[in-house]
Amino acid sequence: MRPTRLTISYAIAAVLTAAALQHPVLGDDAAPEAAASDGDSIHLTLIDRRISANLAIDAQAEIQLAQFGAAHARDPSVKRFAEALAKQFDLLAGNMDVLSGSLASPIWNSTAGDDARPRSPFRLINAERTLLRIKLEVVRACADVLQAELESLPADEFDRSYLRAHIVRQIQMLGTLKALERHASPGYASTLAETTKMVQHGLDLAKTLGANLEAATAKPADGATITAAGGK
Repeated sequence: MRPTRLTISYAIAAVLTAAALQHPVLGDDAAPEAAASDGDSIHLTLIDRRISANLAIDAQAEIQLAQFGAAHARDPSVKRFAEALAKQFDLLAGNMDVLSGSLASPIWNSTAGDDARPRSPFRLINAERTLLRIKLEVVRACADVLQAELESLPADEFDRSYLRAHIVRQIQMLGTLKALERHASPGYASTLAETTKMVQHGLDLAKTLGANLEAATAKPADGATITAAGGK
C-alpha cells in the first residue's frame, strides 16, 4: 500500500470541499433555516448545509469501499465489519443529504453529464452543483484506485491491507470533521460530534481487527507460523 497516494487523494477532495463551501446558493439568506434531525428541530446555516452536502458526497466513497471490502474479505470478522460499515455510511449519507436540503442526492442519483434537477438561471447554483459533481467523481476515482491496488495483492493479504487502508482513510476523515466542526453553528456542531464518534468507533474496531489478524499470522524467530492462540 502507498499511504502517500491516499493522502494526496484526500487533499484533492479537501480542496473541492473548500471550493464548494464558498459558493452559496442564490435565493438563500444569511438567516438560519430549520431542518429535522432524528425528530429534533435544529437550525442550520448556509455553511452547515454545505458541510452536510460535502460529507454526504464523501460517504459515497466509503460505501463503495466498504461494499468492495465485504465482497473480497476472506476473514468472516472483516467481512461483517465491512458490511456494517456500508450500512453506517449509507445511513450517514442519507442523513447528511437531508440536512443539506437534498443538495447531494441529485448528484449521485444522476448519470454523468446529466443533472437530476432543472438547470437554474443563476450561475452560482449551477457552479455549486458542478463542484459537487466533480467532488463525487474525485472521491469515486480515488476509491477505484485503492480498489485496484487491493485487488493486485495476493488474496491472503487482502484483509490486513484493506483494514490498514481503512484506518488511513478514517484518520483523514477525523481530521476533516475536526476542522469542519470549528466552522459549524453551535447546534450543528453536536451533529458533527456524533459523526466523529461513529468514525472513531469504526477506526478503533479496524485497529482491533487488524491487530488480531497480525497476531494470527505472526512468525517467531525460527520462521514457524503461529496462531493467535500462540500454538505452532
